Amino acid sequence: MQQSTPSTSAVITGGRATADGRTIGVRRAVVADVSAPHLYQRLLPRAALPRGYFRIWPFHLGHPGIEVNYALDEPIPWRSESLREAGTVHLGATVTG
Repeated sequence: MQQSTPSTSAVITGGRATADGRTIGVRRAVVADVSAPHLYQRLLPRAALPRGYFRIWPFHLGHPGIEVNYALDEPIPWRSESLREAGTVHLGATVTG
């Protein structure tokens, strides 16, 4: 389910996920592109949360991260010699972006 506007509620029950009145079938998981506080404090009903969940609050956001692996047919032409020889390059931003 792709939404162009933020959802205000979500319910997952019996293999179905419903957000703002739109329902889809789900097998094993629901992927939500929202922050953990928004998902757990605003979208999901309190009864859907695991036991002991509220002991972990307040929740502190860390630095986000993602890993993407590419199979390339030639090396990336990095300007830096050290990057051209590296097997893995980690890219990131500062806390302010």
